[in-house]
Amino acid sequence: MKIVNQHSGQCLDIDHAVTADGTHVIQWPCHGGANQLWSYDDTSGLIRSMQDPHYCLDNSGSYANGANIIIWTCKGNSNQRFKFDPATGEIAMRNYPDQVVDASAFHAGANALTWSFEYDSNQLWSMVQ
Repeated sequence: MKIVNQHSGQCLDIDHAVTADGTHVIQWPCHGGANQLWSYDDTSGLIRSMQDPHYCLDNSGSYANGANIIIWTCKGNSNQRFKFDPATGEIAMRNYPDQVVDASAFHAGANALTWSFEYDSNQLWSMVQ
């Protein structure tokens, strides 16, 4: 599935399709490439890359505003566990639910990061098949 920002209409994207620990996750116009496809497991909270399912979304180990969203080898630790609420569109950190995935700006290439939930449209996402 694609994870689409409700304000910009752009997809979460692995920057330059580089699957390596620490690669930035950005928003980019949706094109259906494997670097924009994800799977979400509601039980574990892991959001895996479909380009390489060994990599998961990760909050860089920080629970403060501005924590960079990256991909990292899936370990299942707390910085890789998210909760998607389809009713609101929030993708929150499971162990710190005030921190949600946020598009830092509306242009292509803007980093995804976490920020305190402020009901802003740049913090709302849709998971689309």
